[in-house]
Formats: sequence, structure tokens, C-alpha cells
Amino acid sequence: MYTFYSLHFIFPLILIWRLKKLGQYRQAIEIFNTTILYKPDLAVAYYAKGISLCELGQHQKEIKHYGTAIQYNPNDADFYIGKGISLYELGQHQEAIDLFQNWLR
Repeated sequence: MYTFYSLHFIFPLILIWRLKKLGQYRQAIEIFNTTILYKPDLAVAYYAKGISLCELGQHQKEIKHYGTAIQYNPNDADFYIGKGISLYELGQHQEAIDLFQNWLR
């Protein structure tokens, strides 16, 4: 049962990365929304959705989703890097610095 459960949520992630590669960000976000609906604690789904939102220029939503990914998995450096870069690009330099400093502690 565990293997099926794991594969059940890995498949949408693979599909989403494929859609992202093709530039179909809105379709990827729709699949992420469904994945999050059924597995709301899957941190990587929020992270990948944040990346897609970035590509669509929706930076505030992107930052929110990186933050949710961090809440569910505070040990993944990629989540902090994504959020920190987004904050920096939006001119929120001190928030980006604070985020990285807190992560390093």
C-alpha cells in the first residue's frame, strides 16, 4: 500500500515538471492544485507550484507557496533559496537576508 500511495503522488509531479518544461505553466498549476487537494502536506507540490507562479509573474503568490513548502519541510534548502531569491527580486532585501540567516541557525 505504501508503494502505491507514494507512486500515486509522484506521477502528478513528473507530469507537472513535463508541462513546465513545455511552458504550460497554467496546466501545471491546475495539476498542482489537485495534488495539494489530495495531499496537502506534500511540500514539493507547493514549491513546484511556486516555480510555475514565478514564470507567470505572480511573485506574491509564489512567495506564499514557498513559505508553505517550508512549513511542511523546513529542512529543504531549495525552498528557502526559492523564497529568498523571490524576495530579493521584489526588492525585499532585508526579508531575504533574515530568511537565510534564520535558516542557517
